[in-house]
Amino acid sequence: MTYAIIEAGTVVNVVLATPEYAAEQGWVELPDGAGIGWTYDGETFHAPPPPVRDPETVKAEIVAATQIRLDDFAKARGYDGILSACTYATSPTPRFAAEGQHCVAMRDATWAKLIEIMDAVVAGARPMPQSYADIKGELPELVWGDA
Repeated sequence: MTYAIIEAGTVVNVVLATPEYAAEQGWVELPDGAGIGWTYDGETFHAPPPPVRDPETVKAEIVAATQIRLDDFAKARGYDGILSACTYATSPTPRFAAEGQHCVAMRDATWAKLIEIMDAVVAGARPMPQSYADIKGELPELVWGDA
């Protein structure tokens, strides 16, 4: 069986032992999934809190994922990316102009929402997201519609 060696309420090591030997050592049977770094209050094991991520790293990951999302949207219509699509906003070809203007609108709405989210974080009105997945659902839906 698997047992926890606990010091000051924290699992510092995990060992395999017989129940008798573990009892002699004062080790506690470890439930599945628990391990080093978990805490033990005398009755229950508790998972450690998730590591605190560097806010600048998280922000950079979110910005990169947002850019990829916009680029993938434009690529669905054959453009190199959102920047390329936006350059067609003033095209004399009606289809390209409409698609370019639509991409400008989608790009602007997306970045405006992301800035709004990050401003709320800075103001203390919401916690810092820990990943792009935390804010993805708040970004405007990217749809082509009639463009």
